Amino acid sequence: MISGICALLIACGGGGGGSGGGTNPPGSGGNNPPPTAGTCNIESEKQFVLDVARSWYLFLDLLPTNVDTAQYPTADALLDALTAQARRQSRDRYFSYLTSITAEEQYFEQGESVGFGFSVTVPTSQLRLFVTDVYAGSGAAEAGFQRGDELLAVGASVNDLQPVSQLLVQPNGWQAAIGPSQSGITRVFRVRTRDGAVIDRTATKRPFSLDPVPRTALIEREGLTPVGYVSLRSFIQPANEALVAAFASFRARNVSDVIIDLRYNGGGLLSTADLLVNLLSGARRDTDIEFQIQHNALHKDRDEVVFFSPHPSAVQADRIVFLVTDASASASEMVINSLAPYADVALVGERTYGKPVGQYAFDLEGCDTRLRLVTFKLTNRDGYGDYYTGLPPNPPDTRFAESFCSAADDLMSDPGDPDEAMTGEALFWLANGSCSDAVSGIARATLSEERPAPEPFLHRPAPLEVYLPGAL
Repeated sequence: MISGICALLIACGGGGGGSGGGTNPPGSGGNNPPPTAGTCNIESEKQFVLDVARSWYLFLDLLPTNVDTAQYPTADALLDALTAQARRQSRDRYFSYLTSITAEEQYFEQGESVGFGFSVTVPTSQLRLFVTDVYAGSGAAEAGFQRGDELLAVGASVNDLQPVSQLLVQPNGWQAAIGPSQSGITRVFRVRTRDGAVIDRTATKRPFSLDPVPRTALIEREGLTPVGYVSLRSFIQPANEALVAAFASFRARNVSDVIIDLRYNGGGLLSTADLLVNLLSGARRDTDIEFQIQHNALHKDRDEVVFFSPHPSAVQADRIVFLVTDASASASEMVINSLAPYADVALVGERTYGKPVGQYAFDLEGCDTRLRLVTFKLTNRDGYGDYYTGLPPNPPDTRFAESFCSAADDLMSDPGDPDEAMTGEALFWLANGSCSDAVSGIARATLSEERPAPEPFLHRPAPLEVYLPGAL
């Protein structure tokens, strides 16, 4: 195990308030550097960003040579310029960003955030917006939102509703319409429910619990041990206890086939990702390489080789199916990539986001200013980590291409239900070792699709926007 692994972040940064059709994800690893002394003003923030980037940015050769901080109105604008060349090469798709120290600590340590409390997605090539997930105890849950609801319009009141189809074609239109992640912001949503009724619902942003492991289950099979199912929303500290409890129950039933549902998981703490890998690897020894961390030439002393750490609740998962979408990123991808050399791994859904890099937290002392800067790259035992186009990689190669089953996120059923499309396809693969006839013919077409360019945040993103793509 590496020292300070809990401090590392592997998640997506990028255009927030988004959807499965183009949302961006976050990430990180190792002890974070100490805070930088400074004052809380725009000029000190800009100098802080420039100094940190020149020392720690993973892609030093892609930084501009001459930088005049006076040319940029804010530290955010400066950071955007510093990372522009890496973004053009799809290596830093707004993975580097400025955010709030207080909000991040609330998210990762307490498992809480501020928002309406539901997530949305845009189906491929459609200007329609659907609810994918609703968080218990949130304003959205209280207002009656349910998975599968279609959002038709939104506004500050019923008198100024804007059609979703129009907002989605405007640059940052949807972000602007729903506003930042601040308590007290109220919006009216016109909704078509799963049964076809059109109604108006009013929801207010407020603090709510993320419940990072909303469902675990043992799916029974005749004549075989059950399949263990885990839905993991985000890699945060409160997930650890629930994950250990789930795998202890799997171990008691001799589970060897597991489904890990990461379909909306944009990443998070490397420590929680490391725990999940070890819970799936009961036969691994502490001399087996789990993953590797690589920094730029100025900080090669921080490079690490991380070994497995046997866990008493671990199962030996011989076959693992990961349910993924293009919102699955960073820590989600690290888990998949780390296990691929050791287990029979399949992907069901669509290509993942593509973020093999992580960020440290750089804090400006005395301010609520945190810079999440891409500082390291993650590879597996075999040194593979160039999945900037996602998993399976594009163009396809031997990695995962033969064990990828295209399947839709079935919004008319709940995740983990054997009748839900992605869960059902996972069970088929576990039973047959191949994709079903229903999806095998379109798998290759899905792998060749191009990704839309990400959009920048309109504001400094709250953790909910970064680590749970599509969450509001």
